[in-house]
Amino acid sequence: VNTEMWLASMLTACAARTARYPMTAYISCDPGEMVSEVNPLLPQDQLQAFECSIDRDWRYPLEHESSSWMVQCASNVIASQVVEARKAGFALANVPAWSHTAVRMCFCIHAGERHLAFPDRWELCK
Repeated sequence: VNTEMWLASMLTACAARTARYPMTAYISCDPGEMVSEVNPLLPQDQLQAFECSIDRDWRYPLEHESSSWMVQCASNVIASQVVEARKAGFALANVPAWSHTAVRMCFCIHAGERHLAFPDRWELCK
């Protein structure tokens, strides 16, 4: 199973509707490889080449920041749901790493003002 199939499986299991799946190999790089950063906020002449390392193996800083935020947010939502369930007296044997509710909450929180500019892209948040 490659990374794209894993992502497709996880999103499908969470009932997330997706139009297409990214090829994750395109956005990452191998340690020691020299690559150019991709950042639409910077002019092309200001983009810097860098050497990939274990600490920095991504080419798209904005996407990396966004996905890192989403992972942290979903983890926090799941953790708070577990705490509330235990307070209510439920014993949880298998706690999922992701849930449809957590992804939806985090996606809609992160959407912010973008929801107003592209309402058709944020149907999940209604």
